[in-house]
Amino acid sequence: LARASGSGGVAPAPDTLLAPLLPIVQSIMVCNINFGLLMFAAAVIAAASADALPSFAVGLGDWVQKEAEVQPHSPETSSWTRLDRVVGDHRVTLTVALRVDTDRIAELERVLYEVSDPDQEKYGQHLTQQDVTALLAVPQERVEQARAYFVAAGADEVAVAPNSDMLTVTMSAAAAEAALNTRLH
Repeated sequence: LARASGSGGVAPAPDTLLAPLLPIVQSIMVCNINFGLLMFAAAVIAAASADALPSFAVGLGDWVQKEAEVQPHSPETSSWTRLDRVVGDHRVTLTVALRVDTDRIAELERVLYEVSDPDQEKYGQHLTQQDVTALLAVPQERVEQARAYFVAAGADEVAVAPNSDMLTVTMSAAAAEAALNTRLH
């Protein structure tokens, strides 16, 4: 999780949050809110059953908690201040990073070193965007599952990044809260 841009409400620092996310979504990277600085503040449900899931999430598996070892927000230790909840009909834009498989990341790193090292045969043969996309190889099924999830959750728009590793999602704050099983402040 990362701070959002703008001015207004703020919430706990990224390193002090628990974040419930779907298995198909690696993490929420940035949340751009037009009116202010904002975070996904966590009220994590320890183990959600299918009955507790929103209808659009049924059948996708249980909610997961990322970074279970990270302590929840504490006003005594955080430099962030929690303000009022976001109004439910306020439009939010989320940037969602999809999981890139570890072997694909390692391969991209290997290739990047090859084109950057003057002692390598491929030195200077820089990658095109299509080359990077092919190396990352985020499965289209994973992209479509994440896109379909946010559409079903009420997203107005879901744009897939050129490398297919990120989604830009626009939706109401209320829909975002339901989709991410959290509260926005």
